[in-house]
Amino acid sequence: MTLMALIPARGGSKRIPGKNLVLLEGKPLIFWSLDALRQSGVACEIVISTDSEDIAEACRENGYTVDWLRPAELSDDSASSVDVALHALEYYKKLGTNFDEMILLQPTSPLRSPESILGAYETFKKEGDKPLVSVSPVKDHPMRAVKIIDGRGLAFMESNGFMMRSQELPKAYSLNGSIYITKTSDLKKNLTFVPELFTPYIIMSNVESIDIDDAEDLRFAKYLLKSTRTQM
Repeated sequence: MTLMALIPARGGSKRIPGKNLVLLEGKPLIFWSLDALRQSGVACEIVISTDSEDIAEACRENGYTVDWLRPAELSDDSASSVDVALHALEYYKKLGTNFDEMILLQPTSPLRSPESILGAYETFKKEGDKPLVSVSPVKDHPMRAVKIIDGRGLAFMESNGFMMRSQELPKAYSLNGSIYITKTSDLKKNLTFVPELFTPYIIMSNVESIDIDDAEDLRFAKYLLKSTRTQM
C-alpha cells in the first residue's frame, strides 16, 4: 500500500497574513507538522500542496521536496481540502504513481505529536482502513447549548442537559482538524474526509488539539508551549 501524506499550505490568509510561514517559537508554522510527520516514522510520500513560491522555497531549503505549485483556482477560500487532495492525486496519477491511502495534516494544527500521528495510522490499519478523523473532548457540551427564537432562549437539543451534573452527561467530542486518514478510493467516492461513519481517534491533550485560525489562537499556542516547557 502506498501512502501520501498531504500538507495543504495556501499562501494567502485573511486573519494572519502569510500564516503558514509565521514563526511559532522560532519555527515557521508549516514545519511543525512536517517535522512531526518525519519523526513519527510513518512510511509515506510527503506532498506539500501550495500556491506560494515563498512556502515552496522555504520547504526546499529545509530538505522537503516541492516539484509543483497548486493552480490559482485551488488557492482561494472556496477551494476545499478535498479539491486540493484530488488535484494532488490526479497530478501523480498522470506521472504514473497511484496512492492507495492519504493522511491529511493541516499546518494550522502545529502541536500534534509524532506519537499521535503514528497512533492514528496504526488505528486506521487496525480498524480495516476505514476513514479516520481525530477528535477531542468538547469544552462546552452540546446538550447545554441554547438557541434564541423571537428573543427567547431554549434548549438547542430536544434532550438537554441543563438539569444534569457534568459527570452525568454522555461523553461528547468534536473534530479538532489535526489528523485525517482515508483510503483514496473512499475519498473519491465520498468526496469528504469526514463521512457519516468514521473511526474516531481521540486526542485528549489540549496542546495537541489547538487549531490556529487567528492571532489569538497563535498567542495561545505560544503560551501553551511556554507553559509546557516550564512544567518539564
